[in-house]
Amino acid sequence: MEINIFFFKAIRVQDTGVLEYILQEFPDLKIQLILENGNHNLKAISYWCSYIGKSLERVVLSQELTRKQLVDYSQKLDVNIE
Repeated sequence: MEINIFFFKAIRVQDTGVLEYILQEFPDLKIQLILENGNHNLKAISYWCSYIGKSLERVVLSQELTRKQLVDYSQKLDVNIE
C-alpha cells in the first residue's frame, strides 16, 4: 500500500534518519520535530531549528523541562513549541 505524503499538512519526526529522508525527498513538507527524548538545552534545540530551516513548523519539547525553561525557550526560539 502506498500513501501519498502530500495529503498531510505536516509530518511529525523524531528519528534523525527519517528527518534527513524527509528533508531530501520532500523539502516542501512541513516538519514537526519531536525532541522529547533529549536535546533539553536551548543550544541543541536552536541547532535543530536552524538545521531544518523553513520546513520547521513546530518543536515538541520534553515534559521534563521546567515551566521557567519553557517560557525562556518560547521567547528565544522563532518557532511554535509544544
